[in-house]
Amino acid sequence: FFFLMIRRPPRSTQSRSSAASDVYKRQIYEQGGDVDLVALSKLNYPIELVLVIADSNGERELIAFKHIEWRFVLVFGSVKVNLELTGINTKSKPTIGILSIEMDLLPKSDKTIYLPERVLNEQLANEKRFSNYDKLKFYEYASQWWQEYKSIRSYFEKRAVKIYVEDQDGVFQPAHVTVTPIYGLRGIDSPYHAARFVSLIPYKRDETLSVERKEIWNNFSIFLSKGSGDVEDHATFLCSLLLGFGLDAYICMGLSGDGPHYWVMTRMVQKTSVKYVFWESLTGQRYDHKDPRVRNQFRKIHAIFNHKSFFANMQDDDTTFSADLNIKDPTQWKAMGEDNLKILKTTQNLDGLIPAIADVIPEEMSIETRLKAKLAEYRTDLQIGTRFDEKMSYFLTTSLINYEFERLTGQTFAAEEFQDAVRNYVPSGHTFKAFPIQMVTKDISKIFRALKNAPKCDEIMRTKGDQVYFAIKVRIVPYPEKIFALWISVAVRYLSIE
Repeated sequence: FFFLMIRRPPRSTQSRSSAASDVYKRQIYEQGGDVDLVALSKLNYPIELVLVIADSNGERELIAFKHIEWRFVLVFGSVKVNLELTGINTKSKPTIGILSIEMDLLPKSDKTIYLPERVLNEQLANEKRFSNYDKLKFYEYASQWWQEYKSIRSYFEKRAVKIYVEDQDGVFQPAHVTVTPIYGLRGIDSPYHAARFVSLIPYKRDETLSVERKEIWNNFSIFLSKGSGDVEDHATFLCSLLLGFGLDAYICMGLSGDGPHYWVMTRMVQKTSVKYVFWESLTGQRYDHKDPRVRNQFRKIHAIFNHKSFFANMQDDDTTFSADLNIKDPTQWKAMGEDNLKILKTTQNLDGLIPAIADVIPEEMSIETRLKAKLAEYRTDLQIGTRFDEKMSYFLTTSLINYEFERLTGQTFAAEEFQDAVRNYVPSGHTFKAFPIQMVTKDISKIFRALKNAPKCDEIMRTKGDQVYFAIKVRIVPYPEKIFALWISVAVRYLSIE
């Protein structure tokens, strides 16, 4: 549930047909104070219900999404609603099921004077009328702006400048309303943590039934509830987080080697220049705009936007590496008027995340034990014995911390100390090898398959020689919303026999 910007953890049900009931309370006024029901009726924040199916390994599939209008409870005190849940991202929108909801205004009292139904109906009608007017007003402005842009160069029409994007309901919304600054989230401590967190949310391409890519700009509640998303979901979420940290952040529309692509750009005004940094939301990597890797990662740039600005590239050379990124230059970038963009408000709201798991040590130990059993079984099939060195396993902890620190900051941590510890521990004349890997699944079968498919790791696991000892170390770095980085290191020390 997502209500008044407060996310609630999901309640699970093991059976498709069983009822998962719960009570969700939201105190929207101070106890003992006067209740202004007219003021409450102006809170146009519908309840967002996201229905997902999750398997035993945490893999989630989005089934249905529904907005629920709760304000009728101000009129009747208690409301029962039967909601038809329909499939999303399809034209047919098949019925998934019926959800029965009962809502009560608390505390209940015979003396409560409820809101007249006429007042609420007028409020809802006015909201709809003003919304339709604002949408039409912006559409007329955007249409004129687009015609002006196309008239500058005939080939501009083919550029990836998308004023409107399709949301999860199949409705086309202005791109800028998909972004909003997100402030004060617990568990995300810095812009670097934000980039790491978003990059750990698995990438899953939105596709049609014919396996063609379908671009869907999901809202944050769907993205987080699914626990996966396409590149546009990652980019809008990361940009919104960076805006919340006070950075001048934008989403870039352009092309990569695989077609349309979206990434984040931040502008940092310095004394004599402006520093531009590109953030790849799928990996968390950051690139200076003049980094040679930009040529392959972000080939062309056609538009730059955030919640209050939209710029289209007017330069003949649209390659990202060569483009002038000074969006304040009207000869290089065509801007939409900020007042026109303000006509429509953001469709995104988020003021909290489901907290990260506090104690991951039992799970780390469990995964280590099962991986050791898998390795021993694998070597038994090869008719080789297996022994483990727990002290060597402990040394691997430093390396795993270093790998995560490097992903987070781009800097190394205690790398020399780890190498020195290995030299001091491994006997003279023995060989030491280690292979690290980072996963976003806790499925042991998938993890061990990934280890076997990595040639260097498989070579380690097949090691033969004298005094062969193995070590396996697991480290889980937890983030909110059940997102995590799972680091595994498989190591071996042995005396080679020529």
